Amino acid sequence: MVRGISVIVCCFNSEQRLPDTIKHLIQQEVVHSISWEIILINNNSTDNTVDIANQIRNQYDCTISFRIIDESQQGLSYARKKGVYAAQYQYIIFCDDDNWLAPNYVQQAFEIIDQNPRIGMLGGRGIPVSEIELPEWFEEKKIGYAVGTQSLHNGEVENDGLLWGAGVVLRTNIMLKIYDSNIQSLLIGRSGNQLSSGDDSELAVWHIILGFKLWYDDRLIFSHFISKERLTEQYVTNLFKGFEQSNRIMALYFRIIEYQKSVRQTGKLIILVKSLSKILLTKVHIVDFFPAFPRLKENIQLTFNSRIVFSENLALVQRTVVNRLKYLSQSI
Repeated sequence: MVRGISVIVCCFNSEQRLPDTIKHLIQQEVVHSISWEIILINNNSTDNTVDIANQIRNQYDCTISFRIIDESQQGLSYARKKGVYAAQYQYIIFCDDDNWLAPNYVQQAFEIIDQNPRIGMLGGRGIPVSEIELPEWFEEKKIGYAVGTQSLHNGEVENDGLLWGAGVVLRTNIMLKIYDSNIQSLLIGRSGNQLSSGDDSELAVWHIILGFKLWYDDRLIFSHFISKERLTEQYVTNLFKGFEQSNRIMALYFRIIEYQKSVRQTGKLIILVKSLSKILLTKVHIVDFFPAFPRLKENIQLTFNSRIVFSENLALVQRTVVNRLKYLSQSI
């Protein structure tokens, strides 16, 4: 993978939000020794997103690589995946279409993650910006808008803390291995105007399971533009309903992480294998479940099939769940 950093901006009907977002990207202050690019993913937009992006790029006489790629499958997770596969550099920044990165964001992100090979995900601090005054309830609900601090201190995020996807910095090779290892996402994230959520948290726990660190640094600052339509009581109610639904799945992941910790402590992989069936006996209805686990020994792969019975609303639904416990190669 080429040394540098790729900024991926996923867009769905983003013509109103894009001008400031791209302007802040093009005006990044990056030293010449760091190569970087902008990849804009047009996720099935029906407005003038692409035309606006091209106009802005030409207006600022952008000298860095700026590519626009289409992804017809609706959904943020699909758009991000498309961007990861298109990235040519070793690190990635997911910049939402309403994130205004501070002028030194790209360079700071590169330097921080480049200095610590155990960082899998790196997050920063979000500042809310809106065309209207923020409601009284906003401070209490701001975490749902990916603003504020993500940890009490700089460094590894602890105490089961996770990172949000806005402005997150990742390693391209890790993301490619996650996508290539047939891990099936249980949380699809935003799709069009649907407020489904949890894909960012799922991505974070995948990195934890793979043995990488979640890292926070308050030197990484971005403004999150929040339109007035997203500051209504109905919107925030729907937003947090999405979080409640995803939290049931996330609780399952955290139980797996706890069992994994016990396996590491005892060195007995069989404990984890036997425990998975018990973990998946839950009231949460899940169609597929493909967790990935880190390499404990070189060149080891374990595949097993397990028939799991799920219970939802007192109805038993039998599913065949194939869990591929695939230990990743030495490149991780």
